Parts: sequence; C-alpha cells; structure tokens
Amino acid sequence: MISQNHVSLFDLVPTIILIIESRSQTQTMTKSILLSCFLLTGSSVFSQDTIKTLKKSDLEKPNDFSSEKKWGYFQLETMITVKIIEHLPAFAECGVLATASMTIAETEKGDTIRILDLCNTLDIYKPGQIINVSPADKPPFGVSTPFTLKENPVTKELEPSEFDVKVVKTAWGNLLME
Repeated sequence: MISQNHVSLFDLVPTIILIIESRSQTQTMTKSILLSCFLLTGSSVFSQDTIKTLKKSDLEKPNDFSSEKKWGYFQLETMITVKIIEHLPAFAECGVLATASMTIAETEKGDTIRILDLCNTLDIYKPGQIINVSPADKPPFGVSTPFTLKENPVTKELEPSEFDVKVVKTAWGNLLME
C-alpha cells in the first residue's frame, strides 16, 4: 500500500523558497551589522579625541565667537594684489551648507584685511605668497567660516586667534594665483 501522506517536490517549493529567503535575509543582516561595527570602529579610531584635548574648563565655559559680529565688511571695487599672512580653507565643499575660506592678507598699501572666498577648500596658499584677489559679492545666505582657537599662554584657556579679534576689515573675493 502506498501511504496517503505522500508529499511531492512541488509541494515543498514554497517552503524551500522561505528557507532560502530567510537565510539570505540573515546573511544580509549579518553583513549590515558587521559593516556598521566596522564603520563605527573606524570613525572612532580616525577621529580626534576632543575629550582628551579639551580641558574641563573648556567644557564648562562656552567660547566667545562674537568677534565675527565686529567685522566691518567692504566691497572690493577692482582686483587687488595681497601678501598672505594666514589662510584657512573652507572646511567642506559647498552643498547643503555654504562654507568659505578665510585668508588674512596684507594689501599693497600695508592694510591687513580678511578675505572670504565662497566654497574655497584649496589649501595651496602659504604665508608670504603673493596672490591676486578679484571682487565678489556677499552671498545673500548664511556662510560658515573656519576659525582657529589658540591656547592663551598666560591663562591656558582656548581663545579665538588674534586675527579673528583684531582684523576687522573684511571683503568677499576670489583668490587667484598670480
């Protein structure tokens, strides 16, 4: 007698497909978890450990960046030639966030000015280098600029660089190689 509980191969296909899909999802999830762990580990290994570089007093008292509000903006009328004192490239390409490089330079007349160059991430400008700056309009939107905190040798506290505080003449321009 043949048993009535006979199951054909065609009856098992849906079950086999479920097992295969389940195994595939498990493998995909395992890969996703491993990738996440790798990325988290990598980002923590290659990032700066700011908790170790900042003192407790730096975390208790916020830094004052109000010196930017004191910058006096003027419009460049023509191309000028300047000598670079310090250059900080924009910290990111422009996209959702607009950024600008900040260059402290000495004009041919001896004035020290700040030049903001929209979306300039180039780090090719060196102190003492002579460059041309063409006029640019101030953008009608907010722009993030780089800044430098330096440790005060007397108080040992982080403070804005002297250029952020002392150099107030600021213009928008495009840095050009001579």
